[in-house]
Formats: sequence, structure tokens, C-alpha cells
Amino acid sequence: MVVLPELHAADKVAALASSWAQDEMGRLSLTLALEIYGATVQGLYLRGKARRDLADRAVMFQLEYRLPFQLEEQICRIDWRPLHVHRNDGKGPEAYRFKEINGSHYHTFAENWLPIEGRMRRNNLPIAIPLDPEPSGFGQLLALVSKEFRISNLGGVQIPPWDLML
Repeated sequence: MVVLPELHAADKVAALASSWAQDEMGRLSLTLALEIYGATVQGLYLRGKARRDLADRAVMFQLEYRLPFQLEEQICRIDWRPLHVHRNDGKGPEAYRFKEINGSHYHTFAENWLPIEGRMRRNNLPIAIPLDPEPSGFGQLLALVSKEFRISNLGGVQIPPWDLML
């Protein structure tokens, strides 16, 4: 049985090169299978999302795990320069309870894992902390994702194909 804390803590490598795909609404997505100890782990992915019309805004990277016929488990996520405000409500670190996070933020595994219950909090990683410092560009964002998600080879991920003419 695969345990989420072990997947999160393990050193990972992106297994296959992939490029950003675009849907009919101009949303960009990237999905990379991940390896641990040289073996691809079924259902373990790094997912990236961006918008073609928003260069250097609204980028998300998420580590997730999904087995066939089961619900997806989000493990951790970084939202870089999002268009939305995040609220932790009354949960999470005391300094961020009942406060709005108006910028880049990190939904950490540690804040969203319930060890006594052996599961993630419900509602799509509800607790986040601000990124400080905030990555100043896409390259710095990838470096942060690589470090925090423990994925060693993200340097080859291409910048999303933003339409800089819009």
C-alpha cells in the first residue's frame, strides 16, 4: 500500500518529457509522471496549469496521486501569482487564520496532512501559507517546485507558451 507521506518525502524524478497542452479555452496544462528509485509510480504526477493569455500569472503546480477508480489525492500545491485570494478560515498556522492571502502561496503537505487520521484534509488542500520570498520569474518558480516537491530534474520544463501579444 502506498502511503502519501512516503510519496511526498521521497526524492522524485520526472519520468517523461512532456510539453504544455492547450484546450479550446486557452488553458494550458502539463502532466509529468514521476519516478522514485528509478521506477515510475503509477498514479503519481506533477500537474501544471497556466493560462495562455496571462504571462507570468495564474500558474499552478501540484503534486498528486491517483489510482484507477479512486479519487485524486492532492499532496501539495504552489499557486504563483494567482487571480484568486486564498482564505484559511480558522485552520492552519495561527498567523494566517482568518486572513486573506493576496498573492503567491503554498499549500504544504505538512499543513494539510492529518497524521492521526492518516489522510489529507478535505476540500482541495484548504490550508496555505504565503510564499516569501515570491519567485520573481518562471525559472525561480520551477526551482522552488523542484526543491519543495523533491523533484530533481525540472530544469527541462519549458516556459508555458504564453501569447505575449494579447
